[in-house]
Amino acid sequence: MKTKAKYARLISVGNRQAVLLPSHVRFKGKRVSVLACGRGLLIEPATKLLFRNPKEWLAGILARPMSPDFLEDRD
Repeated sequence: MKTKAKYARLISVGNRQAVLLPSHVRFKGKRVSVLACGRGLLIEPATKLLFRNPKEWLAGILARPMSPDFLEDRD
């Protein structure tokens, strides 16, 4: 399945930044976990304590299929 990168809007709220996600990629719930990955971020639903076992968490991330354009440069 080939997917193209979509864009989201960034807004500043005080000294914080928020990402307004398009409706087709919104998360259920009220919290997400955020991990810096190089120049990007990995955002996923916060369903459990992710950093209790970082090796297990990373193995789970690497086992998931990635979009073919995941590492392409984006402006």
